[in-house]
Parts: sequence; C-alpha cells; structure tokens
Amino acid sequence: MSEAGYDAMAVGNREFHFSQVGFRAKARRARFPLVSANLRSRVTGVTPPCSPFVWLDTPGMGRVAVFGLTVPMITERMTVRHISPFVFDDPVATCRAMSAQLRPNADLLICLSHCGLAVDRLLAEAASNVDVIVGGHTHAELPTGERIGQTLIVQAGSHARLYGIVRLEGSRDDWRTSCELAPL
Repeated sequence: MSEAGYDAMAVGNREFHFSQVGFRAKARRARFPLVSANLRSRVTGVTPPCSPFVWLDTPGMGRVAVFGLTVPMITERMTVRHISPFVFDDPVATCRAMSAQLRPNADLLICLSHCGLAVDRLLAEAASNVDVIVGGHTHAELPTGERIGQTLIVQAGSHARLYGIVRLEGSRDDWRTSCELAPL
C-alpha cells in the first residue's frame, strides 16, 4: 500500500492490535497516515499512531478532509475492555461529530470506513454532508457505488483483487460522480 501511494487508510481489524506496542509495530510499516476518529486511548484520549483525520490539498478538488472510522472491537460497555488501553466509540455518533467539525473547511469530505456496508449506510443517513464513504470490512463489491441522499458509498471487495475508481467533477455543493471496479 505504501508503494501504491496511499494518501491515508482507515485502521481496520487487521491493523489494530490490543497492545500499544503491537499497534505501533503494525502502524510503523505504513508510509502513509492511518486514520480512525472513533479509536482512542482510555487513559490519554489520544491514540497514536493514528490520527482522526488528515487534510489533503489536491489540484482541482480544493481542500479535502479525510477521516476514518473503525469497527468497534472494544467498547466502554464490554467487560473485556481491561485487556487493552484502547476503546472504540460509536461510529455513527463519531461520524456526525467529525462531519460537523470538518465540513465547514472542506471542499470535499471523505470518510474511510472499516465498519461494514450496513454501518456505512447508517453513516450516510446520519451525516448527509459527507460526500463519499469509502468502505470496507464486509468485503462487499459495489461496482457502480450506492447513493444514499447526496452521499456516495463505494466498496471494492477484499484481498486486493479489485480496486475502485471514483471520478468526481464539479464543486462542493454539486459533485457529479461515477465509479467502477477494476481488477488489480
């Protein structure tokens, strides 16, 4: 993924590790930012080595905000939460908060979700000001994407068999999109 030139990646269940040492060791391999807005340290509230979001300045797109969401593997309500210094907050509530925070300064707002297609649909309904949700976790293939309101949801399957191409034209209030899947 580093060689492919990723700009950012949502932390997924395979990248996450219950210990700080294990998580840092896995994240250190990436030469791009890992993002997860709903993952935090129970002790400090901050979760290195990932950030909640990144800003990308792209020619023709303006200022792009990219935030990540991860499937909740450990929550405050779980009795096993003591096995890790990390917890995951509700992705839908976090999506609402992040989109409200980032949207005013973003020409394009992208959510990288590793929460599954059913949750991605809930995210699109809960935060309609997100332009694109690039999803994963359930290994769904959406060849032409799926639109809920103004939000485009895309997923490209699993195990790097396919990659997704999303084309955007227009501006902040009028994005025209097309997408496709291609074999890798």
